[in-house]
Parts: sequence; C-alpha cells; structure tokens
Amino acid sequence: MIIKNHTIELNDTSASEMARFRQIILNIWRQQIEDDRNAAEMEKFLKESPKYIKTINIEDLNDFQSKEVDPDKGKLTGSKNLVIFTAENGIDKNKMNQNSGAYDWIAVQNPDDAQNILKAYYGEKKRFVQNFVWRSHGETGAALLDVNPKIIFSDPNKVKALHYIKELLTDNANVVFTACSIVGESLQPGKRYHEQGRNALNKFSDFFVKGSQRNLFLNYTLSSATDETFNSFNFDVGLHKQNWAGFLWLTREGIKSNFYDVTINSSGGINIQKMKWFMDFSRYKKPLYKY
Repeated sequence: MIIKNHTIELNDTSASEMARFRQIILNIWRQQIEDDRNAAEMEKFLKESPKYIKTINIEDLNDFQSKEVDPDKGKLTGSKNLVIFTAENGIDKNKMNQNSGAYDWIAVQNPDDAQNILKAYYGEKKRFVQNFVWRSHGETGAALLDVNPKIIFSDPNKVKALHYIKELLTDNANVVFTACSIVGESLQPGKRYHEQGRNALNKFSDFFVKGSQRNLFLNYTLSSATDETFNSFNFDVGLHKQNWAGFLWLTREGIKSNFYDVTINSSGGINIQKMKWFMDFSRYKKPLYKY
C-alpha cells in the first residue's frame, strides 16, 4: 500500500464546512485506491516480465548513436575516403569490400538513396571527406546518377543529395566524377556537343570548386571506370586502360592544360598522371578556359 500524509485545515464546524471536509476525505480515499491498484499492476508486470528490466549504461547509450549500414548497400566507417557507386547493373559487394580498403562505399539507385544512407550514418557531421568519387556512367553534358528511373543530371545544383555531400567535403578535397564524356567536346568549339559539355563543365566547377581549394576531375570521354562485369569499382588501377581517354583537372584558377589519368588508391587518396597524348592543343587558339 502507498501511504500519503495529508494536512486538512477546517475553518469551523458549520454544515457547509463539514460537507467540504467529507468531499476532501472521499477524494483522498478514491486516489488512495487508484494508487494502490496501479502499484499492484506494476508489481505484477515486473514480476512476469523480467526481460524488460535492464540497467542502462554508457555502452547502451552509444548504441543509439551508431547505426549500421545494410551490408548489401555498402561499408561506412567514417573514413575520409568515399565512393558512391551508381549500381545500374547491381553490385558485387564481396569484391567491393575486398578491394576498397580505406575507402568507404555505398551502392545506390538514385541520389536520394545516397543522401538517406549517408545522413543516417554521418548525421550532421561535416567537413571530413578528403577524397570523394561518384562512379557512374553518363553522356556529353550529364552524369547518370539515377537509374530508377534513368535520369541524367547536367546541373549538380539541382541534385539535393549533392548539396548534402558537398557539406561533407573538406575545403581542399579531391572530387572525381567518372561519368563517360561528361565534358566531352567542351574544349572544341564547333563540335556537335560543345555547348552541352561546356555547360556541364561550368556548372560542376561552380558547384564544387568555386570559392574553395578543391580539385575536381571530370571525365572527358569514354572510360573503363568499371570492370568487365560493370558491378565493381577499379581500385589501384588507372581508370583509363583503353588508352584514349582522360580527365580534365579543374581548380579555382581554371582548367589544367593537360589530360590526366586518375587512380583511386585502396590505401586512401587518389593518384593522377599526366597524359602525353589524346589531343593536340595547338589546333585551338584557346583550348582551355577559366570558368
């Protein structure tokens, strides 16, 4: 039984005052019965359900702050290296886990999935990703970032997920988009896709590089950014094994005056190697522009 003490003050012994006294006693009595009933039910519940009784400690609280990623969708450890894989043909998760090394990775069907997975793990954490790669296919002027339905994007500013991802990047991060021909013919006025390529080059540059110390690498033409099965990423080898492609390297000062092969290192970071062939710059009065 729960026992409570009550102090009641009576002004006099008139009929109205005694009636008020009786009402007070009845209310206390009803409340006492209700409290005893609730206490008995709780005691019975605790005796019959010992599995619900647990001491919460610091380790238990940490579980609420750490969220695991579906192993079929990727590996996240908080690394400063991150690959997003647009999985239009599925993903070989065993191969990715075996080869990715220091790189975190996720496989998605669309940008919204990428943001949802990353935000569930990173939350509001910002400015820690030093090397970011989005593996996708594409066409001149656009990257294939959504395969369900199939949608290509020429303006990163219109992709909500990229705004979140940009907040994860350090001010001097390296950013690589493997989309085939994303800026193809952008340096060749008069070519059929010059305008589309130039448009993409400017918009991706403004979005990721402008006002920062970041390096942006955009695929000029066809690459072998995926292996023969198209469901895993090529770590530790140049993305261009076919010897007729390259990346443009953009900084806030403008476009570097060569094409580069890019290697994503499983140990972390990227390597770049100047290409000595592929385009004769002397054919153009201004082959490379500042954006």
